[in-house]
Amino acid sequence: MDKENIISIKGICLKDESVLLKQDSGDALEWALPGGKIELGETPLATLKRELIEELGKEPIILDERPIWAYSFQYQGDDGLEQITCIYYLVDFDSYDFEPQEEQLQTKFFPFSEIPDLRMNHGHKDGLLGAIRLLGRA
Repeated sequence: MDKENIISIKGICLKDESVLLKQDSGDALEWALPGGKIELGETPLATLKRELIEELGKEPIILDERPIWAYSFQYQGDDGLEQITCIYYLVDFDSYDFEPQEEQLQTKFFPFSEIPDLRMNHGHKDGLLGAIRLLGRA
């Protein structure tokens, strides 16, 4: 089966020594950063805004238009091997009272120290931990 290349744009929202994660009903109840796949003709920042509004019900405040980190990994999905490249941006919100959206079960801020033990896709977890280290927060 052909390998698919996916570019995913992720928002990192930090509060004190914690990071905002979401849990979707369809992802084996795994935690993940909010964000998603870039669509044809879409810019990374447009993807970031669209995905965070879809997933969290709020427009993000983009703290820097330059990505802070990128991480690439392979994932064996239902349709074959995928090469996923995540591009990370720092974001914030005017408030943290998120409303669960269609496929989302919940959002929660997790202390950095809890991330290694969270139920997350290994590639997404490694990418998040790398970004936190890069920011000098771990």
